[in-house]
Amino acid sequence: MHIAPASTPDELADARALIAEYERVTGQDLSYQGLAGELDALPGDYAPPGGRLLVACAEGLPVGVIALRPCPSLGAGVCEMKRLYVRPAARGMGIGWALVFRLLGEASEAGYRTMVLDTLPELAAAGALYARAGFSPRARYNDDPHPETEYFEVALPIPLPPVRPL
Repeated sequence: MHIAPASTPDELADARALIAEYERVTGQDLSYQGLAGELDALPGDYAPPGGRLLVACAEGLPVGVIALRPCPSLGAGVCEMKRLYVRPAARGMGIGWALVFRLLGEASEAGYRTMVLDTLPELAAAGALYARAGFSPRARYNDDPHPETEYFEVALPIPLPPVRPL
């Protein structure tokens, strides 16, 4: 497996396809987040220096994506994790774990002190991954219209484990 920033037109197309697939596979309508415009403008808010857009490839094929962007409404040292997705056929291989910890490391290197995220309870595997990565529940920080949305945060930097937990 290889994780790299999405910056070329082909890499951005891979990221775009993975994020659109996430919306389809999960059955979530993300239009309230302006997803269509976000995909058209990639990397947009996920561009360095404040953002990141990473794609994981296995055997030369894109299998996962993750992004971060600044979260200025919470302060200059806060970023938000977005768009974590691993294709179903590639799950269980540690790709999600690797993407999360790579992003945590990049956020720390960019000078962020806190990372926040939101997720839905039906995405239980993602929630469990966030808990194992050290995220703790926090108060709502955005205008997500779903009352069941769960919110998490972690202080940065965190020690990065060399391998995923069993």
